[in-house]
Amino acid sequence: MIEIDSKGRITLAIGATSGLSRLTDVQLPGHSLGELFAPDETRVIADFIRTLPTGSRRGPMIFRLAATDPSGEPVRASVSAFRLPGMEGSTAVAIARATVAAVMAGSQPARDMETQLLETSAFQDRAAEVMKAAEAAGRPVELTLLDLPDLDRVRARMSGEQAEELNRQLGTILRSAAVDGQTVGRLGPNRFGVVRDQAFDPKEVTERIEALPAQIAPGTGPLGVERQDLALTGSGLDGEDGVRALRYAVNRFANMRPGERPPKSLSEAISTLVQETVERIQKLDSIVQTNKFNIVFQPIVSMTTGVVHHYEVLTRFDDGGPMEMITFAEEIGLIEQLDLAVAHRAIAKLRATPRDVVLAVNVSGKSIENNLFVEVFLKLLEQHKDIAARLEVEITESAELKELDKVEEVLQKIRRLGYIVCLDDFGSGAASFRYLQALSVDVVKIDGAYVKRLGKSRRDDALIEGMVKLCHSLGIDTIAEFVESADQAEKLRKMGVKYGQGWLFGKPSDALGLPSTAATAARPRR
Repeated sequence: MIEIDSKGRITLAIGATSGLSRLTDVQLPGHSLGELFAPDETRVIADFIRTLPTGSRRGPMIFRLAATDPSGEPVRASVSAFRLPGMEGSTAVAIARATVAAVMAGSQPARDMETQLLETSAFQDRAAEVMKAAEAAGRPVELTLLDLPDLDRVRARMSGEQAEELNRQLGTILRSAAVDGQTVGRLGPNRFGVVRDQAFDPKEVTERIEALPAQIAPGTGPLGVERQDLALTGSGLDGEDGVRALRYAVNRFANMRPGERPPKSLSEAISTLVQETVERIQKLDSIVQTNKFNIVFQPIVSMTTGVVHHYEVLTRFDDGGPMEMITFAEEIGLIEQLDLAVAHRAIAKLRATPRDVVLAVNVSGKSIENNLFVEVFLKLLEQHKDIAARLEVEITESAELKELDKVEEVLQKIRRLGYIVCLDDFGSGAASFRYLQALSVDVVKIDGAYVKRLGKSRRDDALIEGMVKLCHSLGIDTIAEFVESADQAEKLRKMGVKYGQGWLFGKPSDALGLPSTAATAARPRR
């Protein structure tokens, strides 16, 4: 426990301070509180203390200390501050090493490079956790959404250093307002979100942001702020509905067009979400039922010869991105119908193309665990087993596989009919190696996230090499996706990856190329 004066100087220290600083509790008085923290945390901790109203408490929040652990990493600390009536000019600050759970909760989330604030998806996840915890603790919290329409114009009038300083101070102000110092997100180029205690006055945040241009670069113009506050607790929604409403409100705000506004409450958000979802279900159902979607083809080539081996069949919709629509179809139970419709279209395409063309169709993990889908899909494959050598089945991990024994039984029925089975997105989730242990497949497609970082991280490079060696020892061929450069292709080839897919070899197209007649002969063998 530390007590500081109005200037941030330590006046009293009690407890095992040597674990948080090189100084003992006897030596600390007279030093600045900021000395205990990592240099880039000092502004945030100063704001954290300065903006604390008399008679209130703030925290705990996770900060990095100047002290380091044996590995050289900064020690993480949980910090709370108290300013009690009758303690005018003094603040009590409690500092303790953060628990493993607290550190892990805030470890390595995706962050915006300019402001170091959370990216949209990471912010949504963190905000949902805070909302649930606050509801359970009876602690009122709110979501403040901030739109800074003049931010780009103001930054354009600043020097590079001034613009960087604006970004830093903006991040500092927002973090100091957050309930835990962490739940702050950049939700668009000029849009931000922060989860704060209901008692914290958001007007102060607005005023401080508006004043930044004059402080950093006078004459660059005003920085207007448009604000919307939503209560996250006490809405009456159950846990899952509350999380859905929160995610919807954040997405709606992040993607607003001029003239639109974010929801004013979680209740309004869930009501709008339900209406929009009903409309999307009706639209997607119509698309699937009437076959009004497109399929395109992306080549997958041999890494040693450059010859096209086969094409992956990808789905395209007139309205909405393919991943968004497929995820939505999984959520509402239409993915099985979509997977069957795509398989029918792919088989029809094969019947109308040269005999050396090979296609791969995706089947969702949710579909492969659905009994009715499996029955219909197996009958379809049985009817067309004369072209089994020309059709591969890729099992996607967009939905986690749960009943692995049942899935393995289905996959073996598919393989016995003569079809190749591929496990897609390998390495993207913690369950991937468990899948490889439980499922007998012919091909594994290495998740593109590893390929994108190829050559930039020794750890990721070692992981790819390990995946390839493991698959090779099991007699499983490998495909690397998202290959975009010749350098990546060469590294992957040297690692032993057999096939490659990505813009280096060809973008998805509605027209099939002219694969070599050697392609089918080069197919993996069981």
